[in-house]
Amino acid sequence: MEIVKEWNWWSLLLYVIVAIVTAICFRQSVIAKKKESIIKIFKYKLKTKYIYYFIIFWIFVMFSSFRYIGQNVGGTDTNTYIDYFNAAKYIKFDIKETIRLNSYEYLFYNTMFLVKILGGTYRTFLIIVNALMISCIIYYVDKEVDEENKCIWFILAYLPLLKSFNIVRNCISALLGCVALNFLSKNKIKYSIILAMLAYLNHYIAILLFIAIIFYKYFPNKFLESRKKIVILNIICIIVPVICFPLMKIIMANTGYANYVNRIQISLWGYIPYFIVYILMIFTPGFKDYLKKCNHYGYYKIIYFLSLVLPTFIAINAAYRVLLFFDLPMILLLGDLTEYYKKYISNKYVKFYYFGVIIIVLAYYIFRIYRMWYSSGIMPYYNILFM
Repeated sequence: MEIVKEWNWWSLLLYVIVAIVTAICFRQSVIAKKKESIIKIFKYKLKTKYIYYFIIFWIFVMFSSFRYIGQNVGGTDTNTYIDYFNAAKYIKFDIKETIRLNSYEYLFYNTMFLVKILGGTYRTFLIIVNALMISCIIYYVDKEVDEENKCIWFILAYLPLLKSFNIVRNCISALLGCVALNFLSKNKIKYSIILAMLAYLNHYIAILLFIAIIFYKYFPNKFLESRKKIVILNIICIIVPVICFPLMKIIMANTGYANYVNRIQISLWGYIPYFIVYILMIFTPGFKDYLKKCNHYGYYKIIYFLSLVLPTFIAINAAYRVLLFFDLPMILLLGDLTEYYKKYISNKYVKFYYFGVIIIVLAYYIFRIYRMWYSSGIMPYYNILFM
């Protein structure tokens, strides 16, 4: 029986439940990490947080890798990737063509080729890439999240994972990019460059990461102390892409991504969390000091970089791909903002405060699924292990 793409409430409920369970496991892992709790399995001692990571890992790997794939169901572009897999052949690395964005992404397609010649199927390939993507998120949470209530916002971390049903190359690249930005925020430039290169060889949009690294290393920190200078530079970066759009079309014309500049589709809904984070980050008194205290100040500079380049990527219709690279930093800063504003809440209302945050997060998560379900082909969801 052929399954037809259509809205499905049970699929929505499943996506919500899986995201909530993941966020709860992340929350418990942070608590376990703070307590340094140990669990004994047979003769071996293991940090309790790894039990929660194990649960998160296998939930997503099984959930995504064994989804039903049909015509425009289970990911709009998935059948195209299956065709790529079936026709996979070794791609010789050509640095000139790679720089010009004209060759196939070397790492992604050669991984397909390797899995194929070793006797694997496209499902095998999905298991590998899904394991990589969820491992990036687990690593990020383990290194960055220091308060359990910040994990509320990591319900939204399932959005890029759901998008991977469709734009899998972009999502692999973006989550590797998030880890690269994690290293960058800690001034570990060498590791950041290595991760950026891996991301770039999966999707060329990751060239943005190299620009981010240069910006982070050489842009003066003193500049960020002046709100007036920050806003003026933002305005300039909005005006310039509008004026230079014809030049952008010429530059992109001879690349494999020329079609982006020929179709402008601007929707501001996906940018709302970024606007909120940016405005509150810049104009909230004392928030920069809070970020320094929890060792997240590097993300202040990273998100400011995003605010400068985003208008350009909106102009060439690639903003939705670029934003994926900043999903985890954005989620992390939303958690920081939530904790920072808690100091203004009376203790007897703190539970209501967090309840309100949960409602906002779930509402936005559901709204984003509603906005993306048709174009991404994520409904209805079926798992072939239980069909």
